[in-house]
Amino acid sequence: MIPCQIKRLNSTITREQRSALAPLLRAGMSQADCARILGVLPGTVSREIQRNSRDDGVYDAAAAQRKSRARRRSSKKQSLLLENNPALAQVCNVQH
Repeated sequence: MIPCQIKRLNSTITREQRSALAPLLRAGMSQADCARILGVLPGTVSREIQRNSRDDGVYDAAAAQRKSRARRRSSKKQSLLLENNPALAQVCNVQH
């Protein structure tokens, strides 16, 4: 028996996809249709709209990118990067 291979769709949205998503939404396309066009899961589009829409509820690609980058900068994951954590870099024997 050969195992079925399932192509995993991206669970994150790139800057280019954000730029493509905004006009699709303005044109009245459903989130599911937008997801198919962008090659991501419908839940990814839903989360993107919820997290990164402006305060007035409108999805704007530039504003979404800014919000996403701000959240990324303040994430715990950033503190785990070697260049941001000299003590961890020292333990790993990495010099910067």
